[in-house]
Amino acid sequence: MSRKVIRLPAVQTKVNASRSTIHRWELDPSSGFPKRVRLGENSVGWYEHEIDEWLANRPRVTSKPKAA
Repeated sequence: MSRKVIRLPAVQTKVNASRSTIHRWELDPSSGFPKRVRLGENSVGWYEHEIDEWLANRPRVTSKPKAA
């Protein structure tokens, strides 16, 4: 099975979050955000299927009408 690794700009687009938010999720074990994979001395990426699974398991937010 081939695992596709995606870099930070693709992760940002996929999860619709900034670099800072992704970093905060990485530091917070309760977020369940996937671990990065070291690709070289100065490069990292994430397994795309892990990002997809993480997104699929995020709770959906429903908006409630504001009280007047």
